[in-house]
Amino acid sequence: MPFDGERRVFTRLITGLCKQPAVLDEFLTTLGILISEYDTSIRENRFIAGGATERILAATMRAVGIPNVVSRGLEPSDEDIVVDGLPISVKSSFTGKKDAIRLVNTLGQQLNQKWKIPTIFILADHGIGYADPVLLSNVVQTTRDALILRRQPLDELHIREPKWFFACAIPLKGRDSSQRRAVSETVATELMRRTWQGKPRFPNLSRHL
Repeated sequence: MPFDGERRVFTRLITGLCKQPAVLDEFLTTLGILISEYDTSIRENRFIAGGATERILAATMRAVGIPNVVSRGLEPSDEDIVVDGLPISVKSSFTGKKDAIRLVNTLGQQLNQKWKIPTIFILADHGIGYADPVLLSNVVQTTRDALILRRQPLDELHIREPKWFFACAIPLKGRDSSQRRAVSETVATELMRRTWQGKPRFPNLSRHL
């Protein structure tokens, strides 16, 4: 059966979170800090928040006992998460809205691309869901630059087959602007604070952060 392995991974993840509430709490809290500090309303934070969510989810999988979990590599073709050779995509939405989800960005690529990779969905104020091209066939829409999945068929799948959904308090994007920062600020600060042989490498710049 197609995607049996990926479905078992999702089931193990949800079972593990139910059995280890401390891991679930850390997962949710970490996501909350991520989206509070790296608010995706700041454009440069969007890819960073998505990539960080993938890595946090991979660590969560390992924490609940799923072995051989590798998060995104460095090549454009690398999948978000790979478990024992099984590729899994991760899509997150922190607005709390029922906006359509971009499954695949196709701009500048072949126009006949299809959704092929099973996906775990991290949905704010909703929970963690799963879907694949067999469970949701013939519902993906093709636009000029992306493959789009509307929320309605995804939500209907999770109502119809609740084993593919785990309700939990995925945090909403924060409203406290005092917590926000741009990822470029963090990177630049880290660079300018570096030391070399026990001394500041950039003494003039680091005094003016």
